[in-house]
Amino acid sequence: MENNSLVKSSRDYDAIHKMSKEELAKYAETKSKEILSLIDQSCEKVKAAKVDAENAKRKKIILGFGTKAKLDAVAAANVKTNEAVAELANLQKEAITFTCVSVEFAHVMHQTMARMMAAGFRDANGNIRELDENTQQFAQHILDEAERFVKNQQAVESELNRQAESINAVAKVAEDNRRRLTEKDDLDKKHEECIAANRKSIDANHEAIHLTRTQLSAIKAMSIIAMIASIFSLLLSTVAVVLVFIKQ
Repeated sequence: MENNSLVKSSRDYDAIHKMSKEELAKYAETKSKEILSLIDQSCEKVKAAKVDAENAKRKKIILGFGTKAKLDAVAAANVKTNEAVAELANLQKEAITFTCVSVEFAHVMHQTMARMMAAGFRDANGNIRELDENTQQFAQHILDEAERFVKNQQAVESELNRQAESINAVAKVAEDNRRRLTEKDDLDKKHEECIAANRKSIDANHEAIHLTRTQLSAIKAMSIIAMIASIFSLLLSTVAVVLVFIKQ
């Protein structure tokens, strides 16, 4: 199997993330058939290689003749078997990587492949194909990995959501504290303005009281002067009357 046979380019991965649910289901149907068909073909290659290896081992050697031919046949069959097994392993690895490109796609691929494994599927030629036990085992491993991927991602997303909720809660507390501090600052500012206004009013009252006291002192002084003048005038009048009597 050639590398990247399931995914032709990174744009295929980008396209998967942009697909609607209907498009994703259709794409999963096509790719599931492709993966299962490739697994089935690879398993057949492995079985055929093992048969060749057994046939090569059963070759008889008569009087030493055919030893090299047998050894060459066994070696060739072993190489063929190893290549087939490696191809199957690479296919399985690539299928797992492809299937687990996203949580949603892995979930859809899991459902689609499980259905095809149970009921068979129609290949490109229109024939119904059912998987044998070996193919089922390899395909099941892909399903298990897809299921494990989905569960792990869901656990990660759950933890991220929990952390996000915790962060949001802390942020809300911080915002509430900031709002309270702002309200306190506004209240303190209003108190300071009231205190300043009261101080200004008190200063004005002090000035008014001082002015009133000054005015009262002036009036009192004028009253005293007037009283003295009145008394002096009264004395003068009394003296004048006395003088009049004396002259008589």
